[in-house]
Amino acid sequence: SIYSTLKDSATPRVDGWYMPTLADIHDGVDIADTKTFFCEPREWDQDPSDIPQGHPLRAIARVLQDAPEQSVVRVWAYSLTDPYMIDMLAHHAKFKTMRVILHPDMYSVEKIKEFCGNIPSSKEGNPTILIKNLVHIRVANMNRAHCELRSSMHCKAIITEKVSAVGSYNLSSLARCKNEETLYIVNTSEADIQ
Repeated sequence: SIYSTLKDSATPRVDGWYMPTLADIHDGVDIADTKTFFCEPREWDQDPSDIPQGHPLRAIARVLQDAPEQSVVRVWAYSLTDPYMIDMLAHHAKFKTMRVILHPDMYSVEKIKEFCGNIPSSKEGNPTILIKNLVHIRVANMNRAHCELRSSMHCKAIITEKVSAVGSYNLSSLARCKNEETLYIVNTSEADIQ
């Protein structure tokens, strides 16, 4: 389990990562040159360093790293269940405003609670309270006349001031290791950030 080593070793470092090996996962990713990232089914990761180069999660890490401090990052996704992604959002929310819209499926809430329950409190505080206060999470209103209760929210997006990461890549452990997924890096337009 990803969480097996966290109880003892995941106290946030000065740079604020719960999983310190995520701090440099964006290294070597050039989103100015490479615009398409893919993943396919493979063995489960034992550590973030196991994630292959060219993987969508590494591109997302670069997009988040390159977003200017004090900027707004908008996330639109069906789910948020990958502990690596939860940690990335929590880390970057200390320097940027993170606005997340998820499908109203309760599984994301359960996985965020599981993540927080596996991280010990530190001098920075209780992880549950920190994530709740730093990452602005809302659920999509699926009860409007033009929306169906089971709307797919198939296209996911992470939108920064300069670039956006869009595609089928879910923010889930299954997407990271067991699904075929695609992520594209595109320039953000003014309409994207309204």
